[in-house]
Amino acid sequence: MSNSQYDELLSKMDTLIRLVAINVLGDKTKTEAVGILTELGFTQGEIASLLRTTVGSVKSMRRSLKRKSSPSKKSKKGGKQSAQNKQENL
Repeated sequence: MSNSQYDELLSKMDTLIRLVAINVLGDKTKTEAVGILTELGFTQGEIASLLRTTVGSVKSMRRSLKRKSSPSKKSKKGGKQSAQNKQENL
């Protein structure tokens, strides 16, 4: 296989991956799409290319998803305080 044939094959495969990703992601927001593609094992660069955005935007969306999925310290602390207040009121 010559280099030009190899390059053409890679280009066609990239197009197929993009089409499948668009189909799978449907009406998802970019942030939701980043989450799904991350779970599927795509790198930040690949995700940026598929969604036609920057790697920096992908990093930001990943951080946002991470914060949403992890429980915040404030809510845990607030939950303990409100439980104490409930006991004191009894």
